Amino acid sequence: FNFHCNNSYFDYRIGCRKPGMYKVVLDSDAGLFGGFGRIHHAAEHFTT
Repeated sequence: FNFHCNNSYFDYRIGCRKPGMYKVVLDSDAGLFGGFGRIHHAAEHFTT
């Protein structure tokens, strides 16, 4: 999450208890929220 008015954090990891594939459901970096809009919403993210 980029809940900061000046800094933009990338590669921020969030733990998941259930392995699998995940998609973006909340993008705090979206222009709608005043972010930079750098997240590709069609990307699939897999647990490691």
